[in-house]
Amino acid sequence: KVINGNNILAYIGGSHNTIKRTAFGNVNDGPDNSIVNLGGSYNIIEDCWVWGAGRAGIYVGGDHGIIRRVVIRKDYHSSGTEDVGILLYHATNSIIENVIALDFNPATVAGNYGDFRAGFRSREGYGAKEHNFFGSIALNLPNPSYFGYHGFRLAVGSCDNCVIWDVGGYGIWGTYNTGYYIDHSTAGNTGGTAFYNLGMPLTNSLANPSLNSIQYLLRPVAGKGAYIEYKYKEGVLTQEPLWPWPNED
Repeated sequence: KVINGNNILAYIGGSHNTIKRTAFGNVNDGPDNSIVNLGGSYNIIEDCWVWGAGRAGIYVGGDHGIIRRVVIRKDYHSSGTEDVGILLYHATNSIIENVIALDFNPATVAGNYGDFRAGFRSREGYGAKEHNFFGSIALNLPNPSYFGYHGFRLAVGSCDNCVIWDVGGYGIWGTYNTGYYIDHSTAGNTGGTAFYNLGMPLTNSLANPSLNSIQYLLRPVAGKGAYIEYKYKEGVLTQEPLWPWPNED
């Protein structure tokens, strides 16, 4: 358990590090403070839990980083920069798989970047490329004072088998950069457009379905929508059950 820090709570650099079954929580609410900063190359964060204030739950700036089966709950963020569960910035060849961003704090202040709130954000610039989201969920990200959290905001990233449910903003805010896509994803009960500003392929997906059954959150309907009953490993869907979630109790 790593808790109660200033600035960045935990920095992971170097290469070929694996962090498992660790809780990261509480950092001072500075404009650029993130809870976990994943740098270096070929590093993995797996089966972990992240919560607290700051710019991002996990800020990724390295190469070939993998984040899998992590749950993130963002608390209050006062000003300045993005307010994001996972922020991919300066990052290349990243894999985010079976990650849940949920129950963010709606008391957050807008600041200058109020429109850049999201469960997951892919940012371009500084050579960023290939941000890949698989089997991930943005759930109950409500409306703060200015504009609601988006599920995903993409610049150089793709979404495959992802779910966005009960978010105050757009489900997925897409990109006009080439080579990226949205496939087999479900966006429901969104405050804004389910799939917004897309210059990217959108296939086999469900937009704002008015459905109440858990079936529509976990399995495709008539071949459309997300399928998140099994684990991903390095972007490949396995037949190993994802549920019950590791350490779910």
